[in-house]
Amino acid sequence: MNYILEIKAFYDWLEVNQLSTSAIVLWHALMHIANKTGWQDTFTVAIVVLSTKTGLEKQAIYRARTMLQNKGLISFRTRTGKQSTLYQIHSFVSLKETQTNTQTNTQTDTINKQNKTKQNDGINPPLPPEGKVQQAAQGEEKTKQQQCREIRNSFVYPPELQKKVNEWLRYKKEKRQDYQPTGLRRLLAQIQNECAKYGEQAVIDVIDMAIANNYQGILWEKVMQNEKSQTAPKQNRFVNYKQRERNWNDIEKLAKERLKNSSSDFDFAYDKDGHILRDENNTPIKIYPNQELPSNIVKSENGKYYIKICDTQEIL
Repeated sequence: MNYILEIKAFYDWLEVNQLSTSAIVLWHALMHIANKTGWQDTFTVAIVVLSTKTGLEKQAIYRARTMLQNKGLISFRTRTGKQSTLYQIHSFVSLKETQTNTQTNTQTDTINKQNKTKQNDGINPPLPPEGKVQQAAQGEEKTKQQQCREIRNSFVYPPELQKKVNEWLRYKKEKRQDYQPTGLRRLLAQIQNECAKYGEQAVIDVIDMAIANNYQGILWEKVMQNEKSQTAPKQNRFVNYKQRERNWNDIEKLAKERLKNSSSDFDFAYDKDGHILRDENNTPIKIYPNQELPSNIVKSENGKYYIKICDTQEIL
């Protein structure tokens, strides 16, 4: 048997057949044990071992193995005393033409009982002859591939985004997580919608991030977060600052007015030769309006202030 092909064929079979969770777990456990025996036709295993591998109780294992046998997936034969039960797994991929008498008798007895009691609910007929299961599985797989190909061709993206979508599908295939037709259609539709909302580059970036971080899926909320971070203004104390509108003409006019006002706020005191008088710190002496004049300063007819003493070296 080929372990991988058997598991794939088993899940293809489950798509059209019902099986309890306990029976699925037990089938996997029996496949694991058969693989360890080198795929012998029959093998024995104790109930304790099956309980450990499946986590099922004794009665649950009995019910699950009976269901697997009724479905034609296994056959088993209990033995007297403390001897372990004998099991045989029926291959999906390469079904044997002749099965053991135990399996045939068991299936015949089961079918006769079902016909007599008219309890056929949930019971499927025996598996078809060799090769038909494999052909059916291959035909179904081929149909799915054709559907996926048609779905991919129905969506058209810009060249760079199309390359990224193809890269994502290859990435999922390498992880053995191929999309089924329904999931593929929803994925491609969502990519188209996100591209229309946030742009091609935003979708490419989020797919790149998913591949780089080995994600199981694409985190579409990251597209929205990136969009908000790019459009939202940075919050600081200058966000609501209102810029005053000024032009150079207004500034120049204001400067001239201030210079004119400042020059008329005071006047200098002079000596007889017209030199500005200075104090002990060599600072020009200023006379402000309404200021009480020093006793040695007088105001002349021309409006200027002079010192009474005609000595330019004298310090007020």
